[in-house]
Amino acid sequence: MRDKTFQRWYRDIEPSLLLKTGTALDVGCASGSFLRVLSQKGWDVKGIELDQDMLENVKQQGYDVSNTPLEHYDSSTNLPAGQAGFQLITLFDVIEHLPYLNKDLEKLSGLLDNKGSIVLVTPNIKSMQHRLLGSKWFQFKPREHIYYFSPKTLEQVVKPYNLKIKHVLPCGQYADFSFLHNRLNKYGFTMIASLMKRSMGISGPAGRQAGWKDKAWYAGTGSMLVILQKTS
Repeated sequence: MRDKTFQRWYRDIEPSLLLKTGTALDVGCASGSFLRVLSQKGWDVKGIELDQDMLENVKQQGYDVSNTPLEHYDSSTNLPAGQAGFQLITLFDVIEHLPYLNKDLEKLSGLLDNKGSIVLVTPNIKSMQHRLLGSKWFQFKPREHIYYFSPKTLEQVVKPYNLKIKHVLPCGQYADFSFLHNRLNKYGFTMIASLMKRSMGISGPAGRQAGWKDKAWYAGTGSMLVILQKTS
């Protein structure tokens, strides 16, 4: 489902990219799923991942991944000769975690090619999901999520770094009933999860049966997919 999600996100952003190929940097690349999507689309890919186990896993797949924090990342050793910046930089569910946001935005702007794009996914504090769920919105994660943005506040934050919002889309991910049951339990909706389990027969692997129970769908999570480009 994660692969399906990343493929969907790439289809969503591709029409708005100024350049459709080149060198891409995925910040917080985790298991490398989006690196694979980019590689299949013809991009030369690089990654940053600080989790040691994830890092080793992605390196074993043959990808060029660094464990250097973004604010210290040296692009001169990771770009082809004569290339000034990355044509695409992605941060999926990353920017809300960064403790040194101003330094990192300055760094991202400096790493970006003049015709490049920064694509990020982050919770949208003005989303319908937040309005409906209030304090129960699962995106509220104390200590983990440091910042919450709306499109308007994000525009204000990136403006000093020669960046502007090109496009904003509601964002979600693919899920099936077993995944939804797991997340309802994880985020405290135990009564709803219990009702789902009884009515749909979802119980770990047993819930993954042929037919409608195993169907995946794209569900909104209250996040936004944002494309940033340079102002000049």
